[in-house]
Amino acid sequence: MDALKLVIETIVSWITKKPSHAQQQSGGVGSRNIQAQAARDVNITLEGRREAKREAAAKFRSAFAEAITQITDGSIDPHYLIMRHKVQHDIAIFEFRPFVDPDRLSDFDATAQKYSECRSAIEPAMLQYYRSENTGQPVDQSARFNLIVAINGLLAFADNP
Repeated sequence: MDALKLVIETIVSWITKKPSHAQQQSGGVGSRNIQAQAARDVNITLEGRREAKREAAAKFRSAFAEAITQITDGSIDPHYLIMRHKVQHDIAIFEFRPFVDPDRLSDFDATAQKYSECRSAIEPAMLQYYRSENTGQPVDQSARFNLIVAINGLLAFADNP
């Protein structure tokens, strides 16, 4: 967000920049100087935006790194893990959304909604175990699998925002 703020401040300062006393005496700022300054400002703006996107994507990936690793290897109850990181994941989605390509924004929103639904479908491991013991059926791992797919779907946007 700091890069975006810098870009906005650069544009505002360029727009509101007053000509120097010498430029006022000579009749104003030359059009070539204005064009050169505009080209430099646009270049700075584009590079700042790219850097902000890279930083946002890295931050987004890191927010989900622990969850995807531990859910995949089965080292912890997915329900506990997801509930512990729920706010962190929601914030990451919210902060990353402005950096998603506008043409892909509806896909991102649908993927985030799917993640939210999968997250809600996860039940505590102990409840799954007791249900399995009661019914004689194996523990249903489909909710865990769907959650992994949903997280990977979100992370795909970080690879190509």
